[in-house]
Amino acid sequence: MRTSLLIDVAPQITEALQRGGPIVALESAVISHGLPHPTSLETAAALEAEVRNAGAIPATVAVIAGRIKVGATARERPGVCRDLSRAPASDEPGDRGGAGG
Repeated sequence: MRTSLLIDVAPQITEALQRGGPIVALESAVISHGLPHPTSLETAAALEAEVRNAGAIPATVAVIAGRIKVGATARERPGVCRDLSRAPASDEPGDRGGAGG
């Protein structure tokens, strides 16, 4: 479901919101640069499974194709991965292009 010009919400998240069901937002940083590949994807899947086992709907939030996605699917998550060892220095955390980082 497209809810704005920049945000897409997965159908299962919209349904849970409409019925007042529990939703747990999960940050995609664990996928993109928190852990090495493929551990990152395995961890993301395990986190979502834990949320489901607790009776809530997992909503992994990621930027996919320049849009904010709430409820990124297992099929979409590999596109979030990137190898920081190949990223330019300006993309490294803490680098803000000026003194004091």
